[in-house]
Amino acid sequence: MADTSEPTVSPAQTYGAVDLSATPAIPPAAAGADDVAGGIDAPLVVDVTDATFEDTMNLSMQVPIVLDLWAEWCQPCKQLGPILEEAVRELGGRIQLAKVDIDANPGLAQTFQVQSVPTVMALLGGRPIPLFQGAQPRSAIDEVLTKVLAAAEQMGLAGRLRAEGGEPAISEEDQAIADATRAGEYDRAISLVTKAMTNNPSRKVAYAKQLASIELQARLAENADATDPMAIADQFVAHGNEPAAYRVLLDVISSVSGDEREQARARLVELLRVGEDADAVKEARAKLSRLLF
Repeated sequence: MADTSEPTVSPAQTYGAVDLSATPAIPPAAAGADDVAGGIDAPLVVDVTDATFEDTMNLSMQVPIVLDLWAEWCQPCKQLGPILEEAVRELGGRIQLAKVDIDANPGLAQTFQVQSVPTVMALLGGRPIPLFQGAQPRSAIDEVLTKVLAAAEQMGLAGRLRAEGGEPAISEEDQAIADATRAGEYDRAISLVTKAMTNNPSRKVAYAKQLASIELQARLAENADATDPMAIADQFVAHGNEPAAYRVLLDVISSVSGDEREQARARLVELLRVGEDADAVKEARAKLSRLLF
């Protein structure tokens, strides 16, 4: 059984170890020009098995594929999975996410010599490339996917998946937001998502969550005061420790008053919007309610 311990490889170490630019080029014809025009008929996210992996390898000759090797009993896998899937879907068919349950597919676990989960790899032109291990924040995932796309472009992997149901995988508006966020143009991304909230009232809740996520990434990109409780909370969320983040801000709310208390409350509400740990979010909301009322 794979190790469930915390990841020993940091995002910075991981990126330094993976030279995606060194991947060999393949003939541009492998991209499948006919498929690119109409979109390749394959799902954006797929569960891969020992029996179906050959199809995945074949598809990687046209479209870059990210492999998420996970296990049902792995808590970091449950944290990473939804974030990784959201990031891939926002790319509008430029990458496929292939999910592999290592317990149900021991052959693939052995093939990729999985030592711990989650383990994330890329398949480019049939070649597996290690990306990272362990849960990662959205900003780190976006950075990795940007590198995967750059390497795929160099290799001539120009295919694009058709969205489920034949509809466009992502609107131009949402694509612009995603592109600005990945490029680190946070002010532009915030402006675009704010405009999108006005133009699409039926998606206001979803855009509000996205706005909070972008604002979090913008703050993390700054050199914030490491002793500031709000900066500490941001870092906890970025590293997947939501309960600790909420505790920090709840402690501030319970011990101060005035503007400082309101700032901590507002930051907590922002972080709860992007929270992935449902139990931690529920508990924090209940504690906040007791403190306020």
